[in-house]
Amino acid sequence: MAITYIKTKDGKKYSGPIAKWRPCENWFSIFDFDEPTGSRKFSFDNVESAVTKGERVNIYSPPEGEAQNELERARKYLQDSRKHRWNNFTKDTPLFEWER
Repeated sequence: MAITYIKTKDGKKYSGPIAKWRPCENWFSIFDFDEPTGSRKFSFDNVESAVTKGERVNIYSPPEGEAQNELERARKYLQDSRKHRWNNFTKDTPLFEWER
């Protein structure tokens, strides 16, 4: 399981595998067993960077994987959601703060 390294806008750093991924709801979570719930939730608005290292991002990725920018991945997913009207998104759905 690949580890995601997160830096929040207030300078704190966290790491762990992604547990849930909800760009359409403006959040994601990582497994963090130091938390009572077993995971830590992040709003995309509060994240400065989120990079998953060692990820196979396409068929041309090297066997050891490469870095995946999770904010860019979420941004592309939301663009496609608006374009194809997935998850009740349309071209007129306003952008989230972090997408601007």
